[in-house]
Amino acid sequence: KPRNSSRVLRDYTLGKTLGAGSMGEVELAYHDLTGEKLAIKILPRASIASTGMNDIVPTAESAAKQASKEASKETCTMLEAALSMLLHHPYICGMRELIKHANHFFMMFE
Repeated sequence: KPRNSSRVLRDYTLGKTLGAGSMGEVELAYHDLTGEKLAIKILPRASIASTGMNDIVPTAESAAKQASKEASKETCTMLEAALSMLLHHPYICGMRELIKHANHFFMMFE
């Protein structure tokens, strides 16, 4: 179990960061009841604050384009989660759970 981690997400205690990329980061986590180690992929959800458009008044066209881009990213994330839940192979990490928060997606992998 992690010693100095205080970040808790449902039944999981988050530990150190394993890696980061352009889409998000992966952190080590421990299931509080079983002690099982898991990798949690943390993907930020799109919002007006994260797009940097909160200082600029968008035109109707740019706002529609941005909304379409955000919807597309959300759809791709949900598709990735659905496919990951369906895949069962000894060489592919299986996804256990998807937690959807207001600002982030949390994908739990073996």
